[in-house]
Amino acid sequence: MTMTSYPHDLNKSFSDTLLNLTPRLYHDLTGEDPENVSLPWLFVAYQYMQENHQHFYNLYLQNNGLVAAGEATEALSQTIESLRPKEEIMKDFVGCQKWLTKVKSLKMTVEVILSENVLVTRLRENGEILIREIRLFWQSTRIMYLLMDHLLQEETNMDKKLLKLLVLNLIWMWKNLNTENGNNMEYVIEKVTGTLTKCGNNACNIFMVKCTYCDKEFTEDDTAKVECGHMFHLSCLRDHSDTNCRKCKKKISTDYKPCGVVDKETFLKVNRFRRKCNSFFVEFMWNFFPTKVQLTDKIVEKLMNYVRGSPSAEAKTSEESTLEEYLKPDPTTYSLVLKILLRCGMEESAPQLQRFMEAALSSSKDNTEELYFMMVRSIEDHIHSSNQGCLLQKAQECLSTCILTTSEPDVITAEDLHTIAKLRFALSVASDMIHSVLTEDEQVTAAEGKDQLLQSLQTLISASKNPWIQIYLFRYLFKIFGFSIIHQLGDKFKWAIPSQESFTDQNGRVTRP
Repeated sequence: MTMTSYPHDLNKSFSDTLLNLTPRLYHDLTGEDPENVSLPWLFVAYQYMQENHQHFYNLYLQNNGLVAAGEATEALSQTIESLRPKEEIMKDFVGCQKWLTKVKSLKMTVEVILSENVLVTRLRENGEILIREIRLFWQSTRIMYLLMDHLLQEETNMDKKLLKLLVLNLIWMWKNLNTENGNNMEYVIEKVTGTLTKCGNNACNIFMVKCTYCDKEFTEDDTAKVECGHMFHLSCLRDHSDTNCRKCKKKISTDYKPCGVVDKETFLKVNRFRRKCNSFFVEFMWNFFPTKVQLTDKIVEKLMNYVRGSPSAEAKTSEESTLEEYLKPDPTTYSLVLKILLRCGMEESAPQLQRFMEAALSSSKDNTEELYFMMVRSIEDHIHSSNQGCLLQKAQECLSTCILTTSEPDVITAEDLHTIAKLRFALSVASDMIHSVLTEDEQVTAAEGKDQLLQSLQTLISASKNPWIQIYLFRYLFKIFGFSIIHQLGDKFKWAIPSQESFTDQNGRVTRP
């Protein structure tokens, strides 16, 4: 067995690690303890560890002091320790940017090593503990990276006081997340939203755009500046008749005079920063939580609050509620939240889908049709993307569970939209099958389940007496494959052709599909 020609001291350190791991590997596979470490078993262990050896070398090139680590996982643990956020290394804008760059440069290395080190995790002494510690450290660092990168985007500089408070809040968040509690999803979200709220409030306090009496923004005709320079609502000062400034406690006169509002540029800065705080939460949920993770009811409710644009009655006493009150929901927010819920397994859960729809309608009463279409399209896209490789089977399942009902326009339910999405998906797959038959595509024509799907669709059309199924199928064929395919439907797919009445307007004139 020969090792790749890495530096001698690196190979020596790695060999010591192999000598420690090989007896454990032998015992793990045979259940017996070896009398000595034989060359064949060293070779087996090395085969498992080749990738680790390469990663160890790459980390060693960045820092020769890692040679004593013995292998890549321990070297990684020592390397990421340099990412531990500290106020002294993030004391200015340039320092923050350098930290962000360093985290980004290690992202691929961390993820690859964590995904490949099965042998180290199982057999190294305290291997599982080491991996857990690295995962938690990296998770905390990654969240802080995402938030800081988001807040500093498009910034060429930032007010020093605001940046300092931002760094302090993020370091506080990181320390809380880098504990055992950081493995709890609800705890992570609580700390992230709490930090976002503090950051938004800090911006308001630093730029003095809010009255500390009533916590409302200044207005042009009700703002006064007292002798020490602090500003308050004129009406609040008169109501309280304080002789000392509420902020700095200095003596002030009670002869209050309006001074005009904070300049427009200051408000723009605050609002831009606050919008960044608000928009981060949904993006964080999308990027941070994996597919099919089980969302608790508390987390779902928080997402619904973002859709509503304001906290629920139960949440209004929490420190996170301020963050949600500032959010102005828009179609992008609705779509992203719905995709998060769908990705986490909500597709078949009618109650949660109904809950989302009601939350969105409460803040989007003027765009109900747009909202309905967005929901249908998002559910349809999710069904398609999550069933790659088994589209025919899923389309057949959708048709077999498709129960068509007639709803009044003012009582449309989430279940109605779910049914429409399933039907649209099944029709899109069926149209591909029809096209393959007409063009004699042997590979697709021979697909298992094709005939059953088309037969099920024909039965549904016949039983439902709903012309819109044929109209949608007809229009889909026309849109994707062109007008020429319509002439080829003939007797074979006559059942797919809508009657002429389906294409006439209220005056009896024929319209094109």
